[in-house]
Amino acid sequence: MTPAEKIIAAAIRPCDTPTVRDQIRQLVELKYHVQRKTDHQLKIGPVNYYPVRGTITLDPCERHSERGFTALLELLERVLASQINTMYL
Repeated sequence: MTPAEKIIAAAIRPCDTPTVRDQIRQLVELKYHVQRKTDHQLKIGPVNYYPVRGTITLDPCERHSERGFTALLELLERVLASQINTMYL
């Protein structure tokens, strides 16, 4: 089993819908570090995603104005890219 397959296997739960499973696979394939905090929550860095409802929050507790997987991907690109850029300033 590859490292990516191990991450996917650890993140997927029996209660997940096929859509949620696909979203987890896509996040891992895009090299995001996905953690599964609860049956309802995925954590990627400072971003929390609740896939069934599409709700997105940023730590500590800021709700993102947009919802859904596409909005999550766009936010991750902006948030994580800005964190990487500030690390090298």
